[in-house]
Amino acid sequence: ADLRTMFGGISIEFVPLAVCIKEGVVRALKLRDVFIIDAGGKETQLMLIKEGRLIHAASFPLGADVLAEEGSSPMREQGRATVRQNPERPENTNETDEIDHLLAQRSNAWRERLQTELDSFYFAGALPADILLLGGGAAKPQIQSTLWAEDIVKNFIYKDSPRIQIITGASFMGNSALDGLLRAAQDAGTAALIYYSLNHKPLF
Repeated sequence: ADLRTMFGGISIEFVPLAVCIKEGVVRALKLRDVFIIDAGGKETQLMLIKEGRLIHAASFPLGADVLAEEGSSPMREQGRATVRQNPERPENTNETDEIDHLLAQRSNAWRERLQTELDSFYFAGALPADILLLGGGAAKPQIQSTLWAEDIVKNFIYKDSPRIQIITGASFMGNSALDGLLRAAQDAGTAALIYYSLNHKPLF
């Protein structure tokens, strides 16, 4: 039996999240040339939209969970546990310095991986100056500081400075964001799926 029969006659369409986000950005936000960074907890997805078309997408298995905010208790506790479990840790070392070093290493790993994945966008030319951030890590200061870094701007964007905007669920849903349930940056993907389902003509 086909999928529609299996689901009792309901039309089922499997659509990549990147396509739903593209539709929301182009239709709801009226943006046709934009670079998108979806920083989830475990994964970061990159999307390039030019002239209203999804040109390229890439992802890597490092997300906002590795980006520590200064004074973030959960991240520091996680770092402390990692440091203390290190069997090669010398005695009489400064635990705070070790934790800071570990968290900095994780943030740098995210930055380096971002640069590596950006290379796959070279074929499309310079990235648009408009950059949208969404996902649970959208507000992480390391992401914006990375995008403002001179080497990123010079090598990939070719503009004096990028225009960075955080996208939330409400950006796609407006005042109908399920009574405020989809208003955060981490809700943008879900809101894009809903927007797509409400505004896209089914394939069958």
